[in-house]
Amino acid sequence: MDFINERAEQAAKDFEMASRNSLTVDEAMEVAYKTLFRGLVFSPFLTVKEVVLDLMDYTEEDEELDEFVLQMLELTRPAFEKWDLDDEFQGTPEYLELCDEIKLIINQYLITNGIQ
Repeated sequence: MDFINERAEQAAKDFEMASRNSLTVDEAMEVAYKTLFRGLVFSPFLTVKEVVLDLMDYTEEDEELDEFVLQMLELTRPAFEKWDLDDEFQGTPEYLELCDEIKLIINQYLITNGIQ
């Protein structure tokens, strides 16, 4: 809860500072939102889930999907550690490289375990 309160307080301060610096309300809100959500946009879980859905016959409704994604997230964690995962990472060429590496790791797991 401290994280949420601290982030909210900082966002309010940033909004106030932006307003004092002659930014419009919308611009000041954008500054506050960036502070509020910094580091929370990119999701390794959702990245692995996207790869799993692409590689396998799972659908979003499958009950086992999230459990399998969590297993694959642990397996692929070293791939994530190579990159600076900021909020803009998903839109970069490096993101595509990461997804390719995740695909290779998961494919190897599937082959090794006779799943595919």
